[in-house]
Amino acid sequence: MTTATAAPPELDCPRCGSPVARGQEYCLECGGRLPLDGDDAVRSSSSWLWPVLVALVVAALATAGVVAYRVATEGGDPELVATTDQPAVIPTTAPPELSTTTSAGPPTTAPPPATTTPPSPPPQNRVVSWPDGRNGYTVVLASLPETGGRPAAVAKARAALRAGLPQVGVLRSGDYSSLHPGYLVVFSGVYPTNAAAQKAVGTATDAGYQAYIRPITQ
Repeated sequence: MTTATAAPPELDCPRCGSPVARGQEYCLECGGRLPLDGDDAVRSSSSWLWPVLVALVVAALATAGVVAYRVATEGGDPELVATTDQPAVIPTTAPPELSTTTSAGPPTTAPPPATTTPPSPPPQNRVVSWPDGRNGYTVVLASLPETGGRPAAVAKARAALRAGLPQVGVLRSGDYSSLHPGYLVVFSGVYPTNAAAQKAVGTATDAGYQAYIRPITQ
């Protein structure tokens, strides 16, 4: 004797009243979600629960692997390594305002103090005169009678300049108390002492002059 299995009772969509099968999640007519009860609800909930649990386990294993790798490579504390993944906190403090003060230009260099330049000696190619109010010693190169005229004395002075003698000039002997009057004296150098003039006598002698020293007193 064959026992007929009773067909599962059909359900109706609570939204549009169309017949739906047991375990069906959505109505084929209106598309509304159907309420589940009993074993259908358990099966429906377990259908998404297992994938979620598997995903959580995979994520936990991946995190543990990252922590173990950092501990092995960096030699740090696992707790410290795990906390390094926290995002950096960016300070919200506004940056200090830039100074708008205009920088001063380079300091000006003060000009060097003025120095007094001593008077330059007279050119070597010019016949000079004995300095006014000066007493001293000189090297006499020639003593010519005043009656022969000054041009002859100046010519001898220029010849001495060409020979390289220093400070060559012409003076009138009558203007100085230490000399006999009536002569034009061709001299070389103005020296403060006899010893200083003595050093210049050898130079004049080497140039071919019968030179000698005379004091010059005003």
